[in-house]
Amino acid sequence: MGTEAKSKAPQRFDAVQSLRFLCFMVVFGVHAGFFGAVTAAEILEIFIVMSGFMMIYVYKDRELSCNPWKNFKFAIGKIGKLYPLHAITTTLQWIPTIWLYFAPYIGMISLGAFSLNMLKMFYPEYLLHMGLLHAWVPNETVNFMFNGPSWYLSVTLFLYFMFPWVLKLIKSIKTKHGLIMLGIGTLLVMYLIAYFSHIYGSPDFYRWITIHCPIMKLGDFILGCVLGKMYADWKQQGAEEHYSKLKWTIIEIIAVACVIGFEYLFQATVRCNSIIFDGESFYSTVGFNIIAVALVLLFILNRGYVTKIIANKVFVYLGDISAYTYLTHYIFTIIWSNAVLLYEIDNTGWVKWTAIAVEFILTIATGALCFYLAKRSAAKKKQKAMMKKQAA
Repeated sequence: MGTEAKSKAPQRFDAVQSLRFLCFMVVFGVHAGFFGAVTAAEILEIFIVMSGFMMIYVYKDRELSCNPWKNFKFAIGKIGKLYPLHAITTTLQWIPTIWLYFAPYIGMISLGAFSLNMLKMFYPEYLLHMGLLHAWVPNETVNFMFNGPSWYLSVTLFLYFMFPWVLKLIKSIKTKHGLIMLGIGTLLVMYLIAYFSHIYGSPDFYRWITIHCPIMKLGDFILGCVLGKMYADWKQQGAEEHYSKLKWTIIEIIAVACVIGFEYLFQATVRCNSIIFDGESFYSTVGFNIIAVALVLLFILNRGYVTKIIANKVFVYLGDISAYTYLTHYIFTIIWSNAVLLYEIDNTGWVKWTAIAVEFILTIATGALCFYLAKRSAAKKKQKAMMKKQAA
C-alpha cells in the first residue's frame, strides 16, 4: 500500500458516531430478546454504508496500490486493532457453547473426554472464525457458532481488501450522473442476485445471500462509497442547502420513520411477487439500502434538531466504543439465553428487564475498557515511534 498524497485530518462526524451507537442498540436489543420484529443484520447494512462513506472521505485524495497482496495487508491493517478482541471473544465463546451442549452430561464423563469431544465437534468452525472466513459459509449455524456477530468483521475484512479497487473505480467517475448510475447499477445487481436466490435457491441459501454473504455486502459498501464521493465533491464546490433547521428536522423524522416502517410493516406485510418482481428480495436490497443511504446522509449533514440532539457527548462516546461493544455483547446475551434454556427460567417481566439491564451494563463496561486499552496501546506505539525518530 502506498500513500503519495497527504491530506488534512478528516472531518469528524459526531452525529454519525451517535448513529453507530443507535444501530448497535438495535443489534443488542435483538440479541437480548428485547426486539422481535427487527432483523439485526439489516440494521448492520447502515454500518456498512457508513463504512464505505468514511473510507472514501478519508482516502479520496490518496493513491492506494492495487494488487492482491498489498490489498490484503491494507485490510489486515484496518482491522488489526479489533482482531485481538475478536480472537479473545471467539475463544471465550467456547464457555457458553460447552455449557449448552454438554451441561446435561457434566459429571458423567471425565474432563479429558469432555474437552476432546468439544474439539472434535467444533474445531473446524473455530478455525473458520479465527481466520475470519465464517461469513463465506452458507450456513447460519457456522456463521454464529463462535461469537456470532463477528460475521460482520469477516465481511469487513473482505470489503477492506476490495477497497483499493473500489476507490480506483470511484475516482475514475468524474460526473455526478456517473456516480448515480453506478449506485443504481449496484442496486439492480443486488436485487437480481437476491431475486434468483429466492426463486431458485433454498431458504437457507437465500437467507445467507441477503444477510451474511460478503459479495452482496460489497454492494452496500459501494453505495456508501458513492455517497462519500458525492458528498466530498459537494463540499469542495462549496454548495450550501438553504433549508431551515425545522425543515431539516422534518426530513430527519421522516427518514427515521421510514426505517421503522420498513422493519415493522413492509417486511411483515408486503409479499408482492411476479415473474420479474419479488417483494421480499426488493425489500432486502433496493428498499432498505435507499433508506439506509438517506439516513446516513442526514446524520452526516447534521442540519436538523433530531441529529443535533442525538449528537451529544454521551452518544458520541458510546458510538466511539461501539466496535468493541459490538464484539463483546453477544457473550453476555448468549450466556443468559443458554441459562434460560437449560434451567427453564421464566424470562418474562422483571426477570427479563433485569437481565437486559445487566447485559447492557456489562457490555458497555467491557467496551469502554477495551477502548481505553486500545487508545493507551496506540499512544505508546506513537510515543515509541517518535522516540526512534528523534534518536535517528
